[in-house]
Amino acid sequence: MAKRRPYRTRKPKLKLKLKKNTIYSLFSFGLILTGLILSLSFTRNGNSFIILNDTLISSFGFSAYIFPLGIILLGFLFLRLKIFLSKPNVALGFLLFFVSFAAVSRGGIIGGYLFQIIADVLMSTGAYLVYLFGMFVGLIVLFDTSMDKLFNGIIFIFSNLGRLFPSKFVDYFKKDKIPSLNNNRQMTIKGMDKNFPSAQNAREQQSTVPVKKDSPLIADKLVQNTLGKNVLWEYPPLSLLSDTTAQ
Repeated sequence: MAKRRPYRTRKPKLKLKLKKNTIYSLFSFGLILTGLILSLSFTRNGNSFIILNDTLISSFGFSAYIFPLGIILLGFLFLRLKIFLSKPNVALGFLLFFVSFAAVSRGGIIGGYLFQIIADVLMSTGAYLVYLFGMFVGLIVLFDTSMDKLFNGIIFIFSNLGRLFPSKFVDYFKKDKIPSLNNNRQMTIKGMDKNFPSAQNAREQQSTVPVKKDSPLIADKLVQNTLGKNVLWEYPPLSLLSDTTAQ
């Protein structure tokens, strides 16, 4: 009789099966972490951040400063939270605004390439108009509002821009840092007010000090005929001669 072969049970393979919501959460956290790392690259601390920042600027130019924000908003989109940042219009509107802004500014390699695609068909003027319109549409979608409300909001922000900064901060830039020569205000030097009088006080002291007049060599009492008086000339008395002879 043939021997029976031992029955070998197959071990089940290890299968990692995650829920759909878990995959979305991991993907969204990865996007948010990537956006934060890209934001930290602008500090340029370390060789890795310097290389990453140079790559961003060479690719997007000036628009690279808002590129990490777009990555973070995409991460919030996949989180599906009940907040404003997780709404689809926020991520899509910002993405449209970012692409249009990068093309209008011709920022980096990608921005110049996007601008040239439309410029080859509609020339440079048409490309500017298309991408400027795309920026406004992106803002409308981002804030989920109409055109008139968007313009009113922009006007309101610019009209109340001074309230965002303290009054002392604004007055610091209004005042002259160097006093003008035509200004009549007196310049004071620290420490001089204690030891040295000011020019105005010195003039007042000079005006209050009585001026001593020098006495004349011959007093007016001895001279009987002074100049400037309409009187008759009188000879001196003869007693003066007798006094001199007696001496």
